[in-house]
Amino acid sequence: MAWTSTAIITGGSRGIGLAAARYLAGQGIRVVVLARSAPPKFRGSVFHAVDFRDLEAAGRGLDEIARRYKPDILVNNLGMTLLAPIEDSTPALLREQLEMNVQTMLACTRAVVPGIKMRLYVRIVNIASRAALGRQGLTSYGATKAAVIGFTRGWALELVNTGITVNCVAPGSVATEMLARNFPRGSAARKKMLSWIPMGRPADPREVAFAIAHFASREAAYTTGQVLYICGGADLGLSPI
Repeated sequence: MAWTSTAIITGGSRGIGLAAARYLAGQGIRVVVLARSAPPKFRGSVFHAVDFRDLEAAGRGLDEIARRYKPDILVNNLGMTLLAPIEDSTPALLREQLEMNVQTMLACTRAVVPGIKMRLYVRIVNIASRAALGRQGLTSYGATKAAVIGFTRGWALELVNTGITVNCVAPGSVATEMLARNFPRGSAARKKMLSWIPMGRPADPREVAFAIAHFASREAAYTTGQVLYICGGADLGLSPI
């Protein structure tokens, strides 16, 4: 099969990353999934095991993967969520989330950008979070996701004359394994979480994948530096108009 383009997706073995990988593959895009564990096999996907906890080793692997596949699309999805109130938000906890949510994004983008400048169709999609606007118990996580938005806006300006667009999808609560662990069904924590969402439910991962696919499309050529909240209205009254 002749693929229309190639996408690299970090953390694509489950949750939002897997949903995005399947969605893009369904559009005829070859998907290269980078994660510690292999995703379920599906047509159009290639898996490479990358342990982003060792950024030096991961960086070498990323350079090789970028040269081999020459991606047109990079989806910086990899991330982690550690719930903690202010008094439990230690420097070590912040450092762990910075390494996974921010440093890995920079490493992946640095590996890909040199080989794709001045190409006609290149898209970078970063995954942030509604938590960047503020959320109780997510002090460190929200700070790292605000950094992702800062990356998005800065990179969009820096790369605007290269044919590369950079945009950001910021989900709220999404029905993934991670959400199920942090907010078990029937728990008081889950009830409180749902009360924050005007639509009263978490997103389906495929709903987030659709937003990622929009920013990754050729038709989105005139959109860059934007943040799209996929949160059932939970950003209303918080984000600027």
